[in-house]
Amino acid sequence: MRGRDESSANLKGRMNREVENTGGSGRAFVLVAWLSVVLLPGSLIPVAHGQAKVAVASARGYPATLVTIPVFFNSRSNVVALQADIRFDASGLSSFAATMGTAGGSGVLSSSAPGNGVRRLLMYSPELNKLSNGVMAHLPFLVASNLYSGVLRLSLTNVVVATSAAGPLVSTNSSGAIAISPVFQRVDGGVDFFLNVTPDRTYLIQASSNLLDWLTLSTNVAEGPLIENQEADGFTYPYRFYRALPAGP
Repeated sequence: MRGRDESSANLKGRMNREVENTGGSGRAFVLVAWLSVVLLPGSLIPVAHGQAKVAVASARGYPATLVTIPVFFNSRSNVVALQADIRFDASGLSSFAATMGTAGGSGVLSSSAPGNGVRRLLMYSPELNKLSNGVMAHLPFLVASNLYSGVLRLSLTNVVVATSAAGPLVSTNSSGAIAISPVFQRVDGGVDFFLNVTPDRTYLIQASSNLLDWLTLSTNVAEGPLIENQEADGFTYPYRFYRALPAGP
């Protein structure tokens, strides 16, 4: 197989040709495995004195998979306490207690669920020390097992930032999202993916790094409109494409 020295432009062109040659006839379904998981906001851009910035990152999710979302904080002022609510669609996501981020330092992080579809964060310094800039918390969300498409917004609201002088501070806030992806890289490096198919047909589940050479991973009979599969070493490739090819006429 070729792959590591192939330009992204060549791969995109080849992908378009592959879709044109196969997608129209319904004989193959091709998708791209973009393996980067977390999409970071521009949250660490310097801010002016007297201001703060709080941002929730975005990430790709997969059905029945736990996704951890970083929450960023940045300020040049002497901020000693911060509260924020993250609102989400409770029919598609379940929220769990937040964990301290790398910027936590000597601060205290508290996490609660004051209402359905709301995760509240409270971070403060008991000694009134300035909170550090960076990732203040990690928010775990579990994607519903029956959710195979859509973008789930993580709306940042009710943000209150306080300084050591007990005064409020103006903050610029950026919300995030979890986009349900047909391809997802697990923590152990393995790749889970699903493909759209026609029920009651037999398919060869194949993978490629260049859209020329295809490796059959398994043979599956479609019990519904989707086939789920995985590739343990999918993370070792710079580009990875998957398709479901009908095994018969």
